[in-house]
Amino acid sequence: LFGRKSTLHHVRYAGAWGRTDYAFIPSFISDKPSGTFHLPVARDLYASNKMHQALLKEVIATELRSKTYRYSCLNFMLLKEAIEHISKTDLDNFVKDNFYKKLGAETLTFRPLDHMPVDNIAPTENDPFFRKQQLRGYVHDEGAALFGGISGNAGLFSNANDLAKLSQMWLNGGEYGGERFLSEETV
Repeated sequence: LFGRKSTLHHVRYAGAWGRTDYAFIPSFISDKPSGTFHLPVARDLYASNKMHQALLKEVIATELRSKTYRYSCLNFMLLKEAIEHISKTDLDNFVKDNFYKKLGAETLTFRPLDHMPVDNIAPTENDPFFRKQQLRGYVHDEGAALFGGISGNAGLFSNANDLAKLSQMWLNGGEYGGERFLSEETV
């Protein structure tokens, strides 16, 4: 986080990531699931839909500072919202029905704890700052976690075999097992 060139990029975030003595805003995060707090962020940590709406509002309001390309996951977060709006289904079910089941990739999923035993999922991060626990079956990316683990920028889990099927589809120019999933132009 702090390198010799820390003043160039990350120093403004140091306060958020350098401290662990913060408290979550009670209207956004709870340690118990309920009708209000239904988006799993980590073990015993749930976000409210109010949090989801506040994050979306911030993403949409983010100012474009430069006309040059710079990677950002914000557009992929918005892509999820667009897919759900157009398809009238959540992103997880949309990609399962349109891609993963047809690929025969049954373990490719968001929120894997909803679909398989925790023993089948490798720990992905020890998070001493934000969630203050080892993550296993929860998305590593904090933004995607606050969206309940289903986001266009992160959160997809898989075993190696099913990931190989998805990768082979990309390598085949959008085709796998004799079925076209994406046009070659898209790939």
